Amino acid sequence: MNILIVEDEETVISFIQFVIKEYFNHEVYIAKSKEEAFGVEVNVDLAICDIYLGQNADGIDVAKEMFRRGASIIMLTGSPDYLEKMGDAGITTYITKPFTPELLMLFVEYELLKRKL
Repeated sequence: MNILIVEDEETVISFIQFVIKEYFNHEVYIAKSKEEAFGVEVNVDLAICDIYLGQNADGIDVAKEMFRRGASIIMLTGSPDYLEKMGDAGITTYITKPFTPELLMLFVEYELLKRKL
């Protein structure tokens, strides 16, 4: 499985990458911006995407595009203020920062199992 992490904070990227490789051993790709995410040329099975990617960059736009390409989505948010906007975009799986490795593992496993059904 190919997992894309769309995040602009190095510490969060390293944390997620460690959890994915340690517990799932899937291929991990990194995008630090909307442009990098849109340029990924592999078939992404799961995108873990931050809601806020810096100035003028909306993670929801990235999530919609990755979903259009067939990926499952987990959104990361530091604020519940975006929940309505995520719901309007059809995004139902999100994790509020900060989060534990166990919570991330649970959500990743859930999304990957849904793909198999």
